[in-house]
Amino acid sequence: MINITVPFFKYIDCSIADLKIDDQQMVVTSRFWDSLSSKYGLGTSIYKYFYPYEVFERLARTRPEKVRLTIQETQSQDEKSELNYQPKLLGISSAKNPCLKAEELYDVLSHLQPKPKSMEIIDGVIITKHNLHTPIALEINREKYESRLTLETPVDGYGRPNVWLTFRNPAGNYIIAYHKKFQTGINIGKHDDAAYTLKNVMEAYNNEDGFLAFRDRLTAAFNSWASAWETQGLNKLLVQLKKEDYRIDAGWVKDDGTPVEKYCSTMTRVYPGNPQRQFLESLERKTGDIREIYGVAQFDTIGQKKQRSLPTMAKVSDVINLAAEVAANLRPYAARKLQTYCGELLGEEYDLECSAIQYAEFKDFTK
Repeated sequence: MINITVPFFKYIDCSIADLKIDDQQMVVTSRFWDSLSSKYGLGTSIYKYFYPYEVFERLARTRPEKVRLTIQETQSQDEKSELNYQPKLLGISSAKNPCLKAEELYDVLSHLQPKPKSMEIIDGVIITKHNLHTPIALEINREKYESRLTLETPVDGYGRPNVWLTFRNPAGNYIIAYHKKFQTGINIGKHDDAAYTLKNVMEAYNNEDGFLAFRDRLTAAFNSWASAWETQGLNKLLVQLKKEDYRIDAGWVKDDGTPVEKYCSTMTRVYPGNPQRQFLESLERKTGDIREIYGVAQFDTIGQKKQRSLPTMAKVSDVINLAAEVAANLRPYAARKLQTYCGELLGEEYDLECSAIQYAEFKDFTK
């Protein structure tokens, strides 16, 4: 089993009228509000007109059934450096519905063959990486990509487990295809059978057709010039990142030049100074200065349709690999946004699909 410190999850069955947890202050996560809306068919606009306590009072009178609350009580490994840590209120679900609890999932993972390669936690979802029983290799331009599976398992009763097809690139970074084309949902059935069902599905999992489709899309990415619209999408994500989104070992340094953390994991490079600036500079080196190439001061003034037809000096594969590299240096909740960007690119036709086959050099494309 992988060596990792995992949080302790507490499960409480109660009614909405008794929704009070020992007068304890905690962080209310988006999963709580999303699961509450899903269970009772509430829209977020309701809180514009009613206070949350008014909504709960109404639910207590009209829907008095038992519900299950999940609380994350301790820190995960990635949160150890955070100050003033408070327990997190996660999903709410019917007490009658099946729920794969954290300790049951840990037991399943410890007996899986092959063993999980890594584990991360985003609130009530535990994310693990797995090797395939029969690996599918991909070699492009003498670079080898290794097949993996990414399993996302909710342990708070909200949602079902999902398997996402994944490739590990030559730099050791994961490209997770967060797109419905590369997704497999797992119905865990009754509560008593949930752990057993998940274990059987993972041990017998085989999606060769999905991986072949993934391979074809990745191959096409090497043969397609990235459009200005596609690269600007990544640029906006990089600009939106905050310092706290990066892992503590991503390479930030203090004003005096000393590193924030001396430790650096084997899977993460060190970026002295400001990783965000270096990633933005790396993107511009790959794409070229788009404003200078097309003679505009503000590229946002060009419409989306036109941006989709304008090539940059980068291939789609360059953009995807850079997004995967950035994601490897982010905390799980922030990395998900970058991996979703990769999945959306891979799941749809590229703006300039296979254009590099016809125009091998960028200068030939822009003549």
